[in-house]
Amino acid sequence: MIGEQITMSVQQSTFLGDDAMPAPGTTISQEEINATLWRACDTFRGTVDPSEYKNYILVMLFIKYISDVWADHYATALSLYNGDIERVQRRMARERFVLPPDCDFAGLHARRREENIGEQINIALEKIEDANREKLDGVFRNIDFNSEANLGKTRDRNERLRQLLEDFANPRLDLRPSRIGNLDIIGNAYEYLIARFASGAGKKAGEFYTPPEVSELLAELLDPQPGERICDPACGSGSLLIKCARRVGGDNFALYGQESNGSTWALAMMNMFLHGIDQTRIEWGDTLRYPLLIEGDHLMHFEVVVANPPFSLDKWGADVAPADRFRRFHRGIPPKGKGDYAFIQHMIETTDPYHGRVGVIVPHGVLFRATAGSTARLRQRRELPLCRAAIPPARGDRRGGGRPPGPHDPDGDAARPRRSGGDPRGARRLVRGGGAADLRGTAGGLLPARGAARRPLPHPGDPPAGDPLGELQPGGRDHAQSAAHPGPSPVH
Repeated sequence: MIGEQITMSVQQSTFLGDDAMPAPGTTISQEEINATLWRACDTFRGTVDPSEYKNYILVMLFIKYISDVWADHYATALSLYNGDIERVQRRMARERFVLPPDCDFAGLHARRREENIGEQINIALEKIEDANREKLDGVFRNIDFNSEANLGKTRDRNERLRQLLEDFANPRLDLRPSRIGNLDIIGNAYEYLIARFASGAGKKAGEFYTPPEVSELLAELLDPQPGERICDPACGSGSLLIKCARRVGGDNFALYGQESNGSTWALAMMNMFLHGIDQTRIEWGDTLRYPLLIEGDHLMHFEVVVANPPFSLDKWGADVAPADRFRRFHRGIPPKGKGDYAFIQHMIETTDPYHGRVGVIVPHGVLFRATAGSTARLRQRRELPLCRAAIPPARGDRRGGGRPPGPHDPDGDAARPRRSGGDPRGARRLVRGGGAADLRGTAGGLLPARGAARRPLPHPGDPPAGDPLGELQPGGRDHAQSAAHPGPSPVH
């Protein structure tokens, strides 16, 4: 098998032909890779819905990248060991991933005119997944390159896939590490494509993408440290988690997440892989109905919990929330058509009680929302010990769709903006100056002040810290359960 892989790797390094290959030692800029990839999308524009073709483009980029990396590492090993095939085989067996024979991009490109090319791509993906179960288990189960519904009838489908393979065979997309230099350039290109797809998706963009400016601001405010566990219970394609990981630096951290959409979960898994992040656990499932980040029979606790959950989620599970086995909704059951506070309560319940910080992006309505006859009137006075800052977006920022948050003062005073337009740069200055507790604005993002959550969080069984309306159901979880699980040990 390894011998076949080596033969395949030699083919991969030369399939473009001597004239097409970039000159030795030349590099390519991030902007050039991004532009070339975006032009490759022309194959599908106007014929396939963008919500569908984004998955085909991103998976093909993934195949191209791992093929080029494998070829580059093989060539390096061959040179290092002076052609000693046995030593090269041992070296390649220790690679971060395994590329089975006939599954590389070069082999697929060579077969691009065959009648069953869609089926062959599917088979290659299945073999890649089987060979890398620990990192890629289930990632390609929701992508079908032989789908008539998505890609058209056989003749049209074959033509589109042939063109797609030729687009990615562009010599400017030679993604060997020896050429692109910084390995993270491919991760940046992947996120660039996700961002471009999100910009055309309107309100649906928030289902899989958080703008980098927002992600970076939350990561800076929460300031994750080495040894901490970081979780996003609505992780989408993983951009928030990756920004937090970059903030830590090094690899002494662990990332956790859960995503309900299967295709988006696959994007997150590939995103982590392409950014070189292996210390991850990303689950596929409904966080509010079926949380999967469990230790024993308890929810896991994290030092940093961050999320951009779907705004005002309908049918989020209000009917089953009262019987939740983890008693996450003891503060009150949000209305069945507005799941924002359900996500917030889940995040609080999974935060380390002594060292945890939470950052969440929510619509402004969470601070005012009330439903007659429900227990969802979670006034800010009730949560004041937990919520220490509310930051609005920059004036006129409508990315992700929906109305911008309105001004509000978390202390319960008359609504009033403290900074015109809610400039995030002002938030950064306040945090750097140690004055995060003085932030005022809207529910553009809610998070604790620096050091504010170092004291224990109020326990569900404690007397309410102010419930003047008397509308919240009492908690039922006992103290012993919480004390027995004070939080995770640092990652080493």
